[in-house]
Amino acid sequence: MTIEGFKAFNHDMTNKSGMKFEVGKTYHVDEPISFGADSNGFLMCSNIEDSCRYVDDPDMKIARVTGFGTVAEGFDTVYEYFDMYSVSDMTICNLMLREEVVEEILRGNELRACRFVNTGFMLTEKEREQFRKRFHNPIVDNCIRYAETVRYPKLELKKR
Repeated sequence: MTIEGFKAFNHDMTNKSGMKFEVGKTYHVDEPISFGADSNGFLMCSNIEDSCRYVDDPDMKIARVTGFGTVAEGFDTVYEYFDMYSVSDMTICNLMLREEVVEEILRGNELRACRFVNTGFMLTEKEREQFRKRFHNPIVDNCIRYAETVRYPKLELKKR
């Protein structure tokens, strides 16, 4: 099985465990592959916003990836995150430009926008206005206000 998706990294292209990744390379981990708190494998997601959930770096990088080999599927019904995978083999295809990431989310719906705004990806003031204009939705506006008052100040502190 081959899966196309996204993976978010810290600003230095490391994952949560500190492993360093490079664009164009393929990575392998030995089995057994599992998903969850004690997972084994490389985490990737079908949706950008779900991949951002696992990185708490305001300068995160997001890559398009291909997963293959052994695949374990995961989901979180509490937070409504689906289409998440732990794979034995993963190729880092390319890094997305910031504009590409924002455009991808703007093409989605309000739920995806809210979930994205509340991740570790810190939107600029201009990008927040783009979201407000695109969605004209009080729920999205509330998510943005929450991020501006609670989430982004915490990320700014981490950045220092």
